[in-house]
Amino acid sequence: MKILIINDSYQEIGGVDSHIKLLIKYLQSKNNEVFSLYLSNDMDMENNKEKIINYKFNNKLQWFISENLINFNLYNKIRKYILKINPDIIHFQNNHRATKTLLLATRGYKTIQTIHDYKPVCPLTTMVIEKDNYAICAGKNKIKCYKKRCLKLQTNLFDFFIFDNNFWQKKYINEFICPSKLLMSKLKEYDYNNLIYLPNPIETLKEQETNIKSNNILFVGRLIKEKGVKYLIDGFKIAISKNNNLRLIIVGTGPEKDYLEKYCKDLNIEEFINFAGNIEPNKIDTYYKNSLAVIIPSILMEQFGLTALEGMKNGRPIIAFNIGGLTELIENGRNGFLINRFDSQKLAEKIILLSNDRYLAEKMGQVGLEKMKKYEIKNYSNEMIKIYQSN
Repeated sequence: MKILIINDSYQEIGGVDSHIKLLIKYLQSKNNEVFSLYLSNDMDMENNKEKIINYKFNNKLQWFISENLINFNLYNKIRKYILKINPDIIHFQNNHRATKTLLLATRGYKTIQTIHDYKPVCPLTTMVIEKDNYAICAGKNKIKCYKKRCLKLQTNLFDFFIFDNNFWQKKYINEFICPSKLLMSKLKEYDYNNLIYLPNPIETLKEQETNIKSNNILFVGRLIKEKGVKYLIDGFKIAISKNNNLRLIIVGTGPEKDYLEKYCKDLNIEEFINFAGNIEPNKIDTYYKNSLAVIIPSILMEQFGLTALEGMKNGRPIIAFNIGGLTELIENGRNGFLINRFDSQKLAEKIILLSNDRYLAEKMGQVGLEKMKKYEIKNYSNEMIKIYQSN
């Protein structure tokens, strides 16, 4: 088959970008011809299988037109490229930029989209209300998006109310892939049809050692408020008062990094915490293997949870807040623990429990490793090809 994959970003570190690279690799291994198209802020390039279109603006008016109406210059570039390669299927991924232009340029072709976040039902993609202590949003009523100040008039209010992308998605996308059951249920509330449940994949498993000797507690993710790292640090401070052999490794960077480093100093625990920064994907498994447990303290509605899969793949127990798609991956008490959001005390208790009971930690890691088998990329790619070939 000839497959075109379209995504907003290009070569950025993140779950969606890793997912795309993995998918392309395995589709190609099955003798499919895979092309990709990206929007970028700093380059314009095309080679045999990949096209990157420079997508930046000189003023806000140009941006507004491109994001909310049709950018005809961009449309012509995309349409010309699609007609040139003439794909059998066009697979959209994380596409929030110039949505209408992209969709219009694909008319006449079979299209599917993997929904990677809650953007179709939440303008901020998080499904929580920051102004209301991150309360979980029920969705459905768009007026509340404005009343709760989730929307800004000059940016996404027009897009969400007037230039509704949902209508365009439903019109031009034939089928939607949902990595979690929770996301699927939310899309159904907004009258999305042709939904297919297919969890995101992980690299094919190799033999893993579940013997745990490390005292490292690991966090992997972007350093933003919604990832809840502050609550992890609070819990870790309690944990090291019981076991000062523990160390916290924070992999990732983001706008909260400086604040979190200062917060650790204010708590006088900076010597126990290592901010490791961004780690290359081919080296990240070393951090998982050299850990006691993986912590996911997200206070937003994670739609799936690639970090949980990575931790399970490496035979490590997962401790996470009880929210979003993580509840579909983590079985409380079997391959990890689910605790209430913001509960740093309970988080500390679970860390201490695992540090004192390595047999329990290793048993949980083994359960997670067994659970991972159904998420292997070879199974995922087989199912995706069936979707491509249907209809």
